Amino acid sequence: MKFTQLPVATAILCALYPQISFAEQTTDVEANLEKIEIVGIRQNRISEGATGLALEIDETPQSISVISAEQLKNYSAFNINDALRLAPGINVEEWETNRTNYTSRGFEIKNTQIDGVGLPNDWGIVTGAMEAYGYEKIEVIRGANGLLTGVGNASGTLNYVRKRPKNENGGEIGVSVGSWDFKRLQADYSLLLTESGSWAARFVAAVEDKESYLDGLENNREFFSAVVDGQLTDNSTVTIGYSYQDADTDGNTWGGLVYNYTDGTQAKWDVSDTTTQEWTMWDTINTSAFVEYNYVFANAWQLQASYNFRGFEEQDKLFYASGSIDKDTNLGLSGWPGRYDSEVDADLFEVKAFGAFELFGKEHQASFGVSHAKSDDVMYQHPFDFAIHRLMDQPLHFHMI
Repeated sequence: MKFTQLPVATAILCALYPQISFAEQTTDVEANLEKIEIVGIRQNRISEGATGLALEIDETPQSISVISAEQLKNYSAFNINDALRLAPGINVEEWETNRTNYTSRGFEIKNTQIDGVGLPNDWGIVTGAMEAYGYEKIEVIRGANGLLTGVGNASGTLNYVRKRPKNENGGEIGVSVGSWDFKRLQADYSLLLTESGSWAARFVAAVEDKESYLDGLENNREFFSAVVDGQLTDNSTVTIGYSYQDADTDGNTWGGLVYNYTDGTQAKWDVSDTTTQEWTMWDTINTSAFVEYNYVFANAWQLQASYNFRGFEEQDKLFYASGSIDKDTNLGLSGWPGRYDSEVDADLFEVKAFGAFELFGKEHQASFGVSHAKSDDVMYQHPFDFAIHRLMDQPLHFHMI
């Protein structure tokens, strides 16, 4: 019995000791496991506008320029038109005071993204001055991008990267004044909502008012955005954001000054001359909202689902002058008034999975997903006789030299 009990006892002890040792090791490993924190995701954000993959710009097989928030601040580029003038290879073509389109390599840029999500813009024209202070940076991707995004043309793609919460409290307030009675106040603040930093918010606001070298032209713009992100579980995060812009213009133009006198010679205009009337206006409201959900798997792959809403409203009273003008009498032009109200709503859904894997001894990245966009555009054209009635009370004002 003793001879047989010893091996049994030894076997029991040998069986127990490894279990005790393994349990201690497991406890240590669990204590040292690195949890997926939202603060780490904030710190390591990489824009995926060019390819949909987490590639640095120098690793991306595309011609890309980045306009950073610091550049926007240094050059006082408060709106998108001024911001894109800083990008090489991009032409900012202003049709008149309130409409602009962007071109690259001889083609209109109709591909626009925000945080890498494509936005419908089949016309390519941007109405009103869009605030630039709400973006962390603007990526300008020149050339055909269809191979990388699924939809593209030969011009390029603009990717606007929103400002999002940081890992610390802090912000800034700025005041600007300039010629033509230019006044601007802006503020940007990031706030931790929890002691651990797992939830945070960022608020951006700007108010701008200015006149112009053009007679009668006045612009004012109000902008506000708020973004909140946080951690739902150890592996999942959610981000919610909203922005609002109200831009009003008085004394705007519709078209430009005519080129010729009736005798065929080139018309001469003073720099302040305009075809506007006292009753003209062009007001726009832009709103956007988004929800983004991220889940990080154990193998570092990520699942991202997002919904974006974009709304646009405009009310305008316009006057268009055409023809040629008599050098002596200042007569001869034809006027065309118009009043239009528009509403555009766009809904965008996207679900994608992306990550890295090893194959043939090398690390690769892949992205799979599906997106859906729907846009509704309604335009109201008011009766022509209403506009004519308004015109009968006022003569046409042109200043010539």
